[in-house]
Amino acid sequence: MRGIESQEYWSFPAAATAFSSMAFAFVLRWWYFDVAESASTRHVRSRRQAILFQIWHYAHLPMFLGIGIAGVGFQRMISLDGDEHLSRGAGWILCSAVALLTAALIGMGATSEASQRSRGHAWRIAWQVATVIAVGTLGAGAAGMDRVVLVVTLVAIGTVQTMLGRG
Repeated sequence: MRGIESQEYWSFPAAATAFSSMAFAFVLRWWYFDVAESASTRHVRSRRQAILFQIWHYAHLPMFLGIGIAGVGFQRMISLDGDEHLSRGAGWILCSAVALLTAALIGMGATSEASQRSRGHAWRIAWQVATVIAVGTLGAGAAGMDRVVLVVTLVAIGTVQTMLGRG
C-alpha cells in the first residue's frame, strides 16, 4: 500500500500490480499455514525429527529476508510512472527474492509430518524446485517486461507451487 499512497490517481497498471501483489501475499499465507503446515505442532521424538525441526526452524530466516526484499520490489513496481518498465536490476532482485522465499517454503513444507508420509513426496519437491529455477530465469529476462505481467506470473507460479505442495 506504500506504493499506492505516492500515486495521485490509480492507473490500471498500478492498481493491477497492487492487487496482484496482495494476491501473492495471500498465496504465501496459504502456502505457509495450510500447505507447509508451519503452524502445526512438530513432535521431536527421534534424531531425524530433530534434524527436520532444525531445517524448518532455520528456513524462516531466508523466508523473512525474501518477504522483505520482495515487498520492497512490489512497492517499487506499484510506484512506477505510467507505462515505465522494470530496470534489469529491479526485476532480477524481485524475482531472486521470490525464489529465495519460495525455496524456504519448499524446505519448510518438506519437513512436515504429512509431507513425510505422503506418496510422491520427492517428485513434488523436484517440481517445486523446477518452478524456483523458473522464477530465477524469469528474473534474468524481466528487464523491459510489463510489471503487471511479471506480478501476475509470480502469483501464478506461487499458486502452482502451493498446489504442488498440497499433493
